[in-house]
Amino acid sequence: MLGKLIKNEFKATYKMFVMLFCSLVVLTLLTRFCIYIPFDNTVFKIMTVILTVVYVVAMAFMSLLSLVLVIKRFYQNMLRDQGYLSHTLPVKMWQQLVAKMFTYWVWIITSILALFVSLFVFFVGKPKFTENMNTFFKAFNNAISYPKVPLLLVLVTVLVLMQILVNILNFFAALSLGQIFVKHKILGAIVFYFLLNYIMSFVVSGVMLIFPDFTDKINNIDTRITNAANVSQAIEVVANPMIAYFLIMILMEIVLGVIYFAISNYMLSKKLNLE
Repeated sequence: MLGKLIKNEFKATYKMFVMLFCSLVVLTLLTRFCIYIPFDNTVFKIMTVILTVVYVVAMAFMSLLSLVLVIKRFYQNMLRDQGYLSHTLPVKMWQQLVAKMFTYWVWIITSILALFVSLFVFFVGKPKFTENMNTFFKAFNNAISYPKVPLLLVLVTVLVLMQILVNILNFFAALSLGQIFVKHKILGAIVFYFLLNYIMSFVVSGVMLIFPDFTDKINNIDTRITNAANVSQAIEVVANPMIAYFLIMILMEIVLGVIYFAISNYMLSKKLNLE
């Protein structure tokens, strides 16, 4: 049943994201064409400036727009009129939450990847871009030759993916708690979003204070790198505390995700108040 819920959620959301990605493709190609094809025409130059500004704005807000789309979908499907149908389905609430969480997580990751692909298409072929990419890959290959760097990169990737997932659950929890405000649910959701983030940030800061030696190593990492005898030792100085730091942060993200999920599941199962 969970598989069917995920499939249905993808079917319900794919059109708006396909339109978003197609718009990005068209905008990228048009902007690249206008910038790299010289036309000595005032109207064309104005159009190029406008397209460039729109492209930059689109790049800046692509991920945010994706998040807005999934939040809107969750709110309408679970807390508005559509909720009457959603909540009559013969499935557990946690299954619906997992289906939506996974679907939205995939779409937001896809949006981020689309940004990188768009930037690559925009800059590819330029000598400076090729030179920078070659430099980057040489540095990357040198870095991963050190034993702990690949592990560090894996942990960073896992942490980023976890943060995206937990942010989605954070919005789920805030929207679910927003039902407490009978006549101003959106306002209530905004209040609870900032309140949850404040409380959780305070808790995370408190947890980090439990490890004063570890925190001191992180804060003084620049000095320790300067005092390193060679590159290998400098990487070792960075890798050891950072690996521990990322492991702690991943664990904290898991705990936060469980809390947000539990809040959403409880509110939507026991305290549902549809408009």
